[in-house]
Order: sequence, then C-alpha cells, then structure tokens
Amino acid sequence: MIMRRWCRWLLVMSMVLLAMSGVARANSCAPAATQGTGAPADYKDYCWLDFTGYSDSTAQKTSGQTFSFTLPDFSTISMNVQVSATASATLPTTLLKANAVPTYNGAAFGNDAFIGIPGLPVLYMAKGVTNETVTVNVTNIVVSPPPGGAGVSSYAIIVADGESTNNNPESLSFTNNSPSASPWSLLATIPNTGVPTLAGVGTTTVTETGNSGGNEGSYVFGAFNNPTSFRAQLFTNGGLQGIVIGVRYASINVTSVISGARLNSKDQFAYAVKTQGGSTIASGATTGTGLTGFAPAEVPTIAASYPFNLFESMATGSTSTIGNYAVTLTCTNATAGSSTVLPTNYLGHSYTIPSLQYGDSVSCVFTNAAPSYSPITGTVYSDANHNSNLDAGETGTGVANLYVKLATATNGVCATTATAVGTVSSVDGTYSIPGVAAGNYCLILNADNVLTNVTPALPSGWVGTENSSGIIYFNAGNYSSPPQNFGLYHGATLTGTVFNDNGIGSGTANDGKQNGGEAGLANNSVTALAGTTLVDSEPTNGSGFYQLWIPFADSGTSLVIQPTTPSGWLATGGSAGNTGGTYARPKVTAAPVAGSSYTGVNFGLVAPNNLTPNGAQETQPGSSVYYAEIYTAASTGNVLFSITGTPNPSVPGWTQTLYKDAACSGTIAASDPVISAAVPVVAGQTLCLIMKQTTPAGVTNGASTIANISAAMTYTNASPALSATATVNDTTTIGQGSTLVLHKTVTDITTSTGPAASVSASPGDQLNYIITATNNGTAPLRSVVINDSTPAFTSFVSAACPSSSPPGITGCAVTTKPVVGATGALKWTLTGTLNAGDSEIVSYIVGIQN
Repeated sequence: MIMRRWCRWLLVMSMVLLAMSGVARANSCAPAATQGTGAPADYKDYCWLDFTGYSDSTAQKTSGQTFSFTLPDFSTISMNVQVSATASATLPTTLLKANAVPTYNGAAFGNDAFIGIPGLPVLYMAKGVTNETVTVNVTNIVVSPPPGGAGVSSYAIIVADGESTNNNPESLSFTNNSPSASPWSLLATIPNTGVPTLAGVGTTTVTETGNSGGNEGSYVFGAFNNPTSFRAQLFTNGGLQGIVIGVRYASINVTSVISGARLNSKDQFAYAVKTQGGSTIASGATTGTGLTGFAPAEVPTIAASYPFNLFESMATGSTSTIGNYAVTLTCTNATAGSSTVLPTNYLGHSYTIPSLQYGDSVSCVFTNAAPSYSPITGTVYSDANHNSNLDAGETGTGVANLYVKLATATNGVCATTATAVGTVSSVDGTYSIPGVAAGNYCLILNADNVLTNVTPALPSGWVGTENSSGIIYFNAGNYSSPPQNFGLYHGATLTGTVFNDNGIGSGTANDGKQNGGEAGLANNSVTALAGTTLVDSEPTNGSGFYQLWIPFADSGTSLVIQPTTPSGWLATGGSAGNTGGTYARPKVTAAPVAGSSYTGVNFGLVAPNNLTPNGAQETQPGSSVYYAEIYTAASTGNVLFSITGTPNPSVPGWTQTLYKDAACSGTIAASDPVISAAVPVVAGQTLCLIMKQTTPAGVTNGASTIANISAAMTYTNASPALSATATVNDTTTIGQGSTLVLHKTVTDITTSTGPAASVSASPGDQLNYIITATNNGTAPLRSVVINDSTPAFTSFVSAACPSSSPPGITGCAVTTKPVVGATGALKWTLTGTLNAGDSEIVSYIVGIQN
C-alpha cells in the first residue's frame, strides 16, 4: 500500500510540475507564482514542499510517514511526519489531508499573498475535527547534497498558516525543538480584515490565536541554523486549520538581453543555470524581435555551499555563433550585507559561482552586443631590404591602379567573387576596407577593381616578399584586426641550393644534381657579379638554400652566379634553373629580368679527399721501414696510387712498395696485396695503406729519401671529366742506429669504440687520434717534430701534449693547429732528446661533420 501511494505521489508530482514548467522534471518544491499583498519581495526564494502522496493513516502511526523531496538544485530534503490528536469519540478517522492553496476563499495565504503555489502544499484538517488539538511532529529533517556537493552550509525551515486562525479560541503554534536551532522569526504578515493575536516571536514557540469570526490574516515564520525537527499544534473550535512547510537556502535567476540589435534576425540566446556536472537546473531563451524582458531561468532555492555554472549559448535556429557577439555577465544581490563575490561586466558566456551564502537573492543578466566592426587596413609597401616586414622608412611602391579585394574563404578556398575592394594609395601604399564582419576571408592584391576578378596580380617589375603570393588568408574577429600588409621588391629573385654532390643515400655522385640523401651545405655564400661589381651576396641556410635579390637597375644584365667554394672543395656540376642562362663549372651565367622569380639555380660541390699522415723515420742501410697511411674518399670515383722517391744524395737502391692493409692493423699481412691498379671508392670510404721503404746497402749516414705518395681520384659521372690528387710525404733518413717509428690509432669517444687503426663513426661523433713516436734505434733522437692533419669530413676540436714525457724530453708544444671548427695541419715540436727505446705520445680530437 505504501509503495503504491509513493508511486502515485511521484506520478502526480511529475504531472503538476510538467504542467507548471512545460518540462518533465520531478522537483518537489516550488515558489509562488505571484507575490500578492504581504509576501516579501524575495517571495520566490521560498520553496514550498508539495505533500502530494500524503497518507494520513500512515502518518498517524507511531513511525509516521517519511518523505524525500528533490529540490530544484538536485539536493534532497527528507523528513518524517507523524500526526496525532487527543482521544475523542468525535474524531473522524482522517485527521489531515494534503490540500491545494488557497484552502478556501477566505484564507489569506494563497488568496492575498503567495498566490499560485502548485501541487498540494497544505496539511489541512479534515472536516469533522472539532474542539481538538492535532499535533504534527516533523522530525529527522536531513538535507543531502546533490551529486558533486560536499555538504550543506546553511538552510532554513519556513512555516505558515495555510488557513485562517480566526474564531476565538482557535489557535496555531509552532515549536522549534531542534537541539541547536534558532528561535522563530516573523518573515511575513499577510493582512485581511484582521490578523490573529501573535505571541512568542523570537522564542522557540510562536503562537497565533483567533480573535473573532470572519476572514483573518496570516503569518509566515522561519527557523534558521539548520533545524532538524519542529512541532505544529492545530486547535479548532468548529472551523478548520492548516499548515504550509517550505525550505530556503539562497536563490538565483539569469536572463539575457540584446544591446543594440541582433546580427541576424534569426539569432536567439539560450541561458541556463547548470550544475558543475553539466546538468541543467533551470533554463530559458529569448524569443521574437524584442531586446529585453525575457522570462528568467529561476532557481528558487539553491544550496548555499555548492558551486554552479551560469551559461549562455545560441538557441537552435540561430545564424550567428556566440563568438560573433560581445557577451558580458553582471549579477546583483538583493540581500544587503552579503559578502558573496559576483561578476560585474565579466567578458564571456560561461561563469562559475563557487558558492552562495544563505539568504542570497541573486539576479544575473547576460548582455549580448553586436560589435561595430573596424575596417581591414594594411599597406602595399616597397620592401627595400626584402625582409618581409614593413620597417620604418619603407612606404608605398609609387605604382598607380593597385587594389586589394576582400572575398570570403571556405576551407582555405577563396570565393570566386569579391565582396569589397580597397584602393591602394600610390603615395604611401595604404588601403582600407570598412565594416568587415567576423569570419574567414581572402585579401587579393590585384590591378583592377572588378569584383569578379580574384586572381592575384603583382605590378610589372616587382616580386612579392611579405605575402608573396598576392593572397592573404585571415580570420577577422569581432573587433579590430591587425594590419594586413603586402611587401613588394622592385627587381627579381633567384633561388637555388648548394649541396654536397657525393652520392650519399643512393644518390648519383658528381652529376651536378641533388638526389638521394645528398645534403645541402650551410653557410656558403652565393654571389651575383656584374663584371667585377658585386650585385648581391647571400648565405645558404641549414639546408643549403639561398635567395639572391637582383635590383631593378640590373634587370637584363648578364650576371655570374657562383658559390664561394670552401678550401679544397671542387665544383662537380649544377643547373641554371629557369633563368634561361647556362652552367659552366663552377658558375651560372644568366640575365635576370625584374618581376621574375627564378628557381633551381643549383650548385654541386664535393669535399677534398684526404691522405694522411706524413711520416718520418730513421733507419740503417740495407733495411726496411713501414709507413701506415689512410686514404679517405669524399665522393665516388676511382683512385690511382703512385710513389715517387727523391733520394739525397741521388744514389740507386731506394725502393718503395705500396700495400693495401686490409685489416687496418698497421702491419703487412701475407694476404695484403700490392696496389698496382686504380681502386674504386665511394664517399666516406677509407683505405688503409702501408708503404714499405727499402734503403740501399752501403749508403752513408745522413742520406735520406722523400717518398711522395700520390692518390689521383677520377670522379665518376662528372661531365666534363673531373679529377683531384691528394699526397703525403714519408721521409726516411740513414742514421747512427736510431730509428723513429710512428704509430697512430683512433677511438670513437661518442660510442666508446676503439682504439684501432680505423673505426666506423657517424656525423656528430668525436674521434680521438693518438700518435705514438718510438725510437727503435740504439742512439738518441734530437729535435723530433710530429706532423699530421685533420682527416676528411672532420673539423678540429683540440690537440694536446702528454702530461708527462720520458727522460730526455724537456718539452712538448703544439706549434701548429687549425682554429676550432676548421680543418688543416697539426704539428707537435719536442725539445730535448728521445732516447733509444723511449716513446712520446701526442693526441688530437676532431668532430665528424654533419
């Protein structure tokens, strides 16, 4: 029975609220629709509980009837209602019933004030209850937070006389029996022909007593500080009595107004109060053509401790977006003395109020203004220094009949017809297009003012710098947009790439075309010369790209375009691009014409091949010494090795043989072949070599020979043919039992690989070379000098002498070295003597170039 009544209560309550709000919501309290006379100004903050589903038979039981009400902010209030009366044979079975307001046409509550409360908010005496006191005990009042709420900071219980306490001795009393609740306060007096006698205001029991027959007024009382229970006693002497119960925390409402006019007649605004989780508590919308006076979205009671959101959006069917309007929010509080912080002229359509205080009565207004649009402005300027920026002193081009057209843009595509056009001043280059609404647009630089011509066109003899295509894609906001400029250069441009034509990454080496993984060369200057006069010089960027600017004065002049070749590098080939000129190693000859942008003027270079180190040894007549050499190829080709010996004095018997050190061990293995023919190599490949020097028997002390090893590289694919030669000198001297032997190893510091005669390394790695000079003879060596140079594809980092030297060596100094980051020769000079059997160790570090 209880379950069926509870379900019936829910159904009736839902139907009542649906009829009231037009929205299917299960709120179980509601404010009055109309204030009337005697209700306070904040009458809508009083949320009167709907007792639809009240069962008097259940309430009369000792356990009473338990109610749970879901309030507008989704918090809940639960309570137990237990009803009793003094024993009397005249009592009917039913003591109270749930009743609508007004209970009758003479009742002040519902007729004169608090008019239009929906549902059944009055617990009303049943007919036949006379000369009896009916007691209503409301206990276990508990307020629970909505989802996401942490607790209720403060609430009040509101009670009122729902009928008329008129005939003496009719009476109605309310007793606040909560442990810590405050006394009753008088919140409203509703006048009629008279009012009952009132006693106990400011105490825990307030009583009103009838004076005479007729229509009497009514009172509304409040108990604060979170009451958990109270008692009502209704005494009648032939008439009827009733009570109304409500709850109050704080209240808020929000609406929208339009300032000025709508951007589009279809535009309407939806406004709402929402929970932090996004659930809508109350909502409303603007309608029609009016600008103000729209019904607010009202929340009659909202828990004082919970954060919630005020939100506005465009209503369905609107043309504009909320971003097309300047939206501000201002809230005011009708409750004097509140410290709640509220927004004033807050710019935005969403705002979170952290919490309200008990008693706050807040009204908020979203103001939506259609902004007055600023014009789109800019300058078409002569960019003399071609830096794509309008600098101080730069002004218009002086060209007449230039126009900037405005067209809408959709997904980056300009409309085929412009909507407006601005004339460019031939004096200062400025233009202006007034009143541009927010949206996506194209600005097109053109030589006519015909709206259907949206093809960009630069003036004759000029090329673009800033927004070089002649089109600007941009988004105009609600307010002013930054200047939209076009930069023009009076002359021509010429672009290309300087690259390492070494065939890396499956490219074709030495063909003058950048392909495969061939990298651009950074920081190489490219120059344009008219005879001996420099026209322009520009550096390449990190990818080898450059751009030359040829002024109008040199239009049509024959120019020589050429990169500055780093020391030892060779030009392999190149291209004149679309200049109409020619490439002849190492330069391009062309005659650029002003107003043209030339591309594809490219230059291929290769680094020098490297053969190291120079060696020097002292030996005995009729013996042999060995020199370890390393050849590093910088590109693809065939290298032919040859040796020329120069003896001093010129005596026969000095012989030299060159071996390929396959294991790079520094010693000749039985399987190591003599090199007698050209060897094919590719970029980065190293060949380990050993040159065997044999001395003639009987040669005198001090005799010597210099063996010049030559590595002649012929570059494949080069047209015309291209070759380069690297050399190294090994000096052998006949001494008095002293022999100097040099041994060189390398370690990849980055990968901790080595030491070895050679290692595999990657760009960016650092290599540590160690040279050991050993006196293998029987006599000391004096004035020892050790020479080397940085290998190919590397740049110098540092060089060092040892921290300690063998006895006899009094000093070591690095007397020749490149600057850091460069390439070149290295020399260590030893002072003192290198005794027989002793060794001196020197070292240097290089980095592999990227």
